[in-house]
Amino acid sequence: MRAGLFGATAMILALGACEAVPSQGAAIPSAQTTAPELVANLVATPEAFSEAIAMAEPGDTIFLANGVWNDFDMLVEGAGTDAAPITVRAQTPGEVILSGQSSLRLAGEHLVVSGLVFRDGYTPRSEVISFRKDSETLAYNSRVTETVIDNYSNPDRRQRDIWVMMYGQNNVFDRNHLEGKQNSGPTMAVRLNSEESQENNHLIAVQTHRHGRAGILLSFQVVSVEHIVLTVHHYPDVAL
Repeated sequence: MRAGLFGATAMILALGACEAVPSQGAAIPSAQTTAPELVANLVATPEAFSEAIAMAEPGDTIFLANGVWNDFDMLVEGAGTDAAPITVRAQTPGEVILSGQSSLRLAGEHLVVSGLVFRDGYTPRSEVISFRKDSETLAYNSRVTETVIDNYSNPDRRQRDIWVMMYGQNNVFDRNHLEGKQNSGPTMAVRLNSEESQENNHLIAVQTHRHGRAGILLSFQVVSVEHIVLTVHHYPDVAL
């Protein structure tokens, strides 16, 4: 199924695996990085990350050290610019594992997060990835890319959560892979419960499948959705 520009007040993708295609949004940070830059901006603990992101300025890149980050409540908050975003990326894409009770929130402007893997746990919040810090502090012109959520489901299938929640405006979610959501709640949703999240011009480009039921709900909102392929495997014991 391919969709272009929609008018929608809410968009819910009740899906399970999601792999995005390249978009025309913000440029993906190059994987080629000089050794001095990597060493200078490499952090290895949540405390060191919090200090680094608090001091980040437009154009800065923070690298998360390879390894398992357990129970990491990750908040990327800052103000980059269109030409010089604040970037947080894995030291090696796919080698930074957020496990246990971990989550990611973005708040501010012109932020880019890439290369992370959520695995072996489930979110302690209502979302795994959220484009806001709280109801008053949203993300704008920001992007999550090259990130994986792999079977990161609450073991109690009746417990509802959403893997990716879009708030704010002009955000991009692409080149990601979401697979194996087993508990209640959609895989992805676009919320329009505030004026700041309406007329949002988000870009989502995905290929998806999920074990269980699946569906898309669209009404009264400007969202660009491209290249959606939906494959559903029905299991009656899975609560959605």
